[in-house]
Amino acid sequence: MRVLEQQLLKTEAQEAIAGWWHGTVSPTLGGYDQAFHFQDGGTLKCLVFDQEKDGKFTLADLEISKGSLRGGLKVDLGDVQVDYLFDSSPQALKLCCSMTSPER
Repeated sequence: MRVLEQQLLKTEAQEAIAGWWHGTVSPTLGGYDQAFHFQDGGTLKCLVFDQEKDGKFTLADLEISKGSLRGGLKVDLGDVQVDYLFDSSPQALKLCCSMTSPER
Protein backbone atom coordinates (compact mmCIF):
# COMPACT_ATOMS: atom_id res chain seq x y z
CA MET A 1 0.00 0.00 0.00
CA ARG A 2 2.86 2.40 0.85
CA VAL A 3 4.40 1.87 -2.62
CA LEU A 4 1.12 2.77 -4.32
CA GLU A 5 0.72 5.83 -2.09
CA GLN A 6 4.24 7.04 -2.96
CA GLN A 7 3.59 6.49 -6.69
CA LEU A 8 0.39 8.56 -6.51
CA LEU A 9 2.16 11.28 -4.53
CA LYS A 10 5.04 11.26 -7.03
CA THR A 11 2.62 11.87 -9.91
CA GLU A 12 0.94 14.67 -7.95
CA ALA A 13 4.32 16.20 -7.00
CA GLN A 14 5.58 16.15 -10.60
CA GLU A 15 2.46 18.03 -11.66
CA ALA A 16 2.78 20.47 -8.74
CA ILE A 17 6.40 21.44 -9.49
CA ALA A 18 6.10 21.40 -13.30
CA GLY A 19 7.18 24.61 -14.99
CA TRP A 20 9.58 27.39 -14.00
CA TRP A 21 10.74 28.06 -10.46
CA HIS A 22 12.77 31.18 -9.64
CA GLY A 23 14.52 32.01 -6.40
CA THR A 24 17.49 33.70 -4.78
CA VAL A 25 20.16 31.75 -2.95
CA SER A 26 20.85 32.88 0.62
CA PRO A 27 23.43 35.67 1.07
CA THR A 28 25.73 33.21 2.87
CA LEU A 29 25.93 31.11 -0.29
CA GLY A 30 26.33 34.05 -2.67
CA GLY A 31 22.91 35.67 -2.99
CA TYR A 32 22.64 34.88 -6.71
CA ASP A 33 19.46 34.21 -8.67
CA GLN A 34 18.70 30.76 -9.99
CA ALA A 35 15.86 29.18 -11.91
CA PHE A 36 14.74 25.62 -12.62
CA HIS A 37 12.38 24.46 -15.32
CA PHE A 38 10.96 21.13 -14.14
CA GLN A 39 9.83 19.08 -17.14
CA ASP A 40 8.15 15.74 -17.84
CA GLY A 41 10.12 12.55 -17.36
CA GLY A 42 12.29 13.91 -14.56
CA THR A 43 14.27 16.30 -16.76
CA LEU A 44 15.01 19.93 -15.99
CA LYS A 45 16.83 23.01 -17.13
CA CYS A 46 18.79 25.07 -14.61
CA LEU A 47 19.66 28.72 -15.17
CA VAL A 48 22.42 30.15 -12.96
CA PHE A 49 24.75 33.08 -13.75
CA ASP A 50 23.11 33.34 -17.20
CA GLN A 51 24.22 29.79 -18.02
CA GLU A 52 21.67 27.11 -18.80
CA LYS A 53 22.38 23.48 -17.92
CA ASP A 54 20.32 20.39 -18.63
CA GLY A 55 19.78 17.94 -15.83
CA LYS A 56 17.56 15.42 -14.12
CA PHE A 57 15.56 15.37 -10.92
CA THR A 58 14.08 12.71 -8.68
CA LEU A 59 11.50 12.93 -5.92
CA ALA A 60 11.47 10.94 -2.67
CA ASP A 61 9.87 10.70 0.78
CA LEU A 62 6.72 12.50 -0.30
CA GLU A 63 3.90 13.49 2.04
CA ILE A 64 0.93 15.80 2.28
CA SER A 65 0.91 17.94 5.40
CA LYS A 66 -1.13 21.00 6.33
CA GLY A 67 -2.42 21.43 2.79
CA SER A 68 0.94 21.26 1.04
CA LEU A 69 2.88 18.53 -0.73
CA ARG A 70 6.45 18.14 0.47
CA GLY A 71 9.41 15.85 0.22
CA GLY A 72 12.91 15.38 -1.10
CA LEU A 73 14.10 16.65 -4.48
CA LYS A 74 17.46 15.54 -5.86
CA VAL A 75 18.84 17.66 -8.70
CA ASP A 76 21.57 16.15 -10.89
CA LEU A 77 23.30 18.51 -13.32
CA GLY A 78 26.02 16.05 -14.25
CA ASP A 79 28.95 17.67 -12.49
CA VAL A 80 26.84 18.90 -9.56
CA GLN A 81 24.27 17.01 -7.48
CA VAL A 82 22.23 18.87 -4.88
CA ASP A 83 19.60 17.56 -2.48
CA TYR A 84 16.68 19.86 -1.68
CA LEU A 85 13.62 19.70 0.47
CA PHE A 86 10.57 21.10 -1.28
CA ASP A 87 7.20 22.35 -0.13
CA SER A 88 4.54 22.94 -2.77
CA SER A 89 1.29 24.71 -2.06
CA PRO A 90 -1.13 26.39 -4.49
CA GLN A 91 0.59 29.71 -3.67
CA ALA A 92 4.27 28.81 -4.09
CA LEU A 93 7.02 26.25 -4.51
CA LYS A 94 9.66 26.54 -1.80
CA LEU A 95 13.07 24.88 -2.12
CA CYS A 96 15.53 24.50 0.73
CA CYS A 97 19.06 23.22 0.33
CA SER A 98 21.34 22.09 3.14
CA MET A 99 24.48 23.37 1.42
CA THR A 100 26.95 25.03 3.74
CA SER A 101 29.30 26.36 1.07
CA PRO A 102 28.96 27.47 -2.56
CA GLU A 103 31.51 24.92 -3.83
CA ARG A 104 28.86 22.22 -4.33
